Amino acid sequence: MSIDLRMPNITEKTPEGQLAQIRSYLYQFAEQLQWAFNSISDGETMESYRATQVIPSQAVSSSVSNEQSAKNTFSELKSLIIKSADIVEAYYKEFGVLLESEGKYVAVSDFGTYYENSSKTIVDKYDSIEEQYQNLKKAVDDIGEVVGELSTNAIIKSGLIKSTTANYRNNIPVYGIEIRQRTVDETTGEEVFNKLAVLSSEGLELYANPDSDTPTAIFKYDTMYITNAEISGSLKLGGYRIQTSNGLLFKWEGILLM
Repeated sequence: MSIDLRMPNITEKTPEGQLAQIRSYLYQFAEQLQWAFNSISDGETMESYRATQVIPSQAVSSSVSNEQSAKNTFSELKSLIIKSADIVEAYYKEFGVLLESEGKYVAVSDFGTYYENSSKTIVDKYDSIEEQYQNLKKAVDDIGEVVGELSTNAIIKSGLIKSTTANYRNNIPVYGIEIRQRTVDETTGEEVFNKLAVLSSEGLELYANPDSDTPTAIFKYDTMYITNAEISGSLKLGGYRIQTSNGLLFKWEGILLM
C-alpha cells in the first residue's frame, strides 16, 4: 500500500478563494485516508476491529481477549491517523496568569538585617491550575556578610496529572493534586528538601525523589505499599496486636467481627 499525502496548495489571493482551496484539500484528504484504511495490506488492524464486534454469546466467553484487542485496535488506529494526517485542528487555550502577589519582611537591628520575601503566582492552564510559591530567607550580619540563606520553591498543581508514569497508566488521564517542594540552603549549597506527593482517586503516592517514576509509599484503596516503616506505638494484624512500647510484644486480642 502506498499513499501520497501532500501539503495543501494555497495559491488564491483572497480569503474566500483560500478557504475554498482548504475545503477541497480536506475533502481529498478524507478520501485518501478512507482509501488507506480500506487498503491495509495485511488486514490486521481491520480484522482486529471486526473481532471486537461479537454477538453477546461470544462476548461472554472472550471478554478479556476482546477487550485487549479493542485497546490494541484503538492504539493502532490512533497511531495510523496521526502519522498519516496533517493536523487539522490542535487548539489549546490558556488564560495566563490569574493572580500574582508578593510579600516582604525586613528586620534591622544593631546585630544585622533579616530579610524574608515571598511570592505567589496562580496560572490557569487548559488542563490544570498551577500555584507557584517562592520564599527566600536571608540573614546579614552587622558588617554586611551573609550568614544564612534559605530558598524554597513549591508548586501545587490541581487538574490533569501526567508527570509520573504511575499516575498516567494505559493512556487513561488521571486527575488529582500534585505537590512539589524544593528547598536549598544557599549558604552551603546543599539541598535540604526535595519531595513530591500525588493525590488522586487512585490513592496517595509519595516520592522521595521527584524525578523518579517509583514512589516510596503508596496508599491505594485498602492496601498500603511502603519501602520502610517505623512504628513507635502498636500495630494490629488481624487478631494480634504488636506492641513496641516496652520491647516487642505479640498479644492475641481476637478477631473483631464486623
